[in-house]
Amino acid sequence: MQYAAQRYNTDEQYLAGLMYLESVGFQPNAQSPSGAAGLGQFTRGTFRDVVRRSSHPELQALTGLSDNQLMLRRFDPRVNTLATAEYVGLAYQGLKRAFTRYGIHAEPTRAELYSFHNTGNAGHAIAARQGLTVGQAPIVNDAQKAQAIRWNPSLYSNGMHTPAAEYMRRVEEKLDRGTAYAVPPAQLRL
Repeated sequence: MQYAAQRYNTDEQYLAGLMYLESVGFQPNAQSPSGAAGLGQFTRGTFRDVVRRSSHPELQALTGLSDNQLMLRRFDPRVNTLATAEYVGLAYQGLKRAFTRYGIHAEPTRAELYSFHNTGNAGHAIAARQGLTVGQAPIVNDAQKAQAIRWNPSLYSNGMHTPAAEYMRRVEEKLDRGTAYAVPPAQLRL
């Protein structure tokens, strides 16, 4: 994990906390009802995209695999850790671009990074910064919002009417709990 965090200039404690939370305690075979899998809980499409865009030789080597073989690699702790660290970097870049487009001049918070991880875009972060509800979040379509609420109900006190800033507070609390316990097992100390 240290190698992956350093390679992608990602905070190791944040990376550990994210993976701890997403995989319910560093369970490499974790799979959610949504189909997300592995330590970083990658959906099929996001994992394909991260591997395709990666500059890391280990991830690049996976591009020649069949789709089924590639999806099985989501359960490989090393591959998933590398992909998660790379995705955190992509999320940071995506947030910065979206912030610039919406006139927000600030560094993304770890809660905003986590929200990007869950929704695949910067909509919730922008909504929180603009005092909007989750339902008013730009970028995110209604189907994505409904899916995010369905798969993470504890983060949304009032569904689409949840103030995005409240959502971010709940994410921050969740991250605090996760990072407090996120000591990766020896096999994940890459």
